[in-house]
Amino acid sequence: MIKRSLILLFFITLIVSPGLAAGEKPAGNEPQKLEFSLPDLGGKVVKLSDYKGRVVMLNFWASWCPPCREEMPAMQKLHQLMAKEPFAIVAVNIERGGSEKIRDFIGKNRLTFKVLLNGDELASRLSIRSIPTTYLIDKKGEVVTKIIGARDWADAENLKMFKEMVKR
Repeated sequence: MIKRSLILLFFITLIVSPGLAAGEKPAGNEPQKLEFSLPDLGGKVVKLSDYKGRVVMLNFWASWCPPCREEMPAMQKLHQLMAKEPFAIVAVNIERGGSEKIRDFIGKNRLTFKVLLNGDELASRLSIRSIPTTYLIDKKGEVVTKIIGARDWADAENLKMFKEMVKR
């Protein structure tokens, strides 16, 4: 169930940036390809290019963000539903320091998708001004869309969209 705060955030997002909230192709000043390296919870450095050949849902979030926390169960469900597909969820945390707090959050919520740390500089470079912000990236590594705000990522419409993306 979507909480009132998510509904309010959704409508604010529509007013502030209607094209991006609807999930349209990024504007000319938005990156068409992304590349970065960040550590995961175990300290292993992960590059976005490691996921080439897979559709990637790249999500920027923080544990203190109510809409981010709200969409995490749906992201986990999507991760499980798409487990046999060339698909990956990469959640980039933008909190500074405190990996133990993030590790606790991930454990308590039983999240099994990839979580990367220290994403605040990357978020700044990409001019991310609100979270959650999600980039959908195709198998060639190209940004398909940027979506601002929380979603029920595992609903029928989104699941259909991801299934179509992995077929291309």
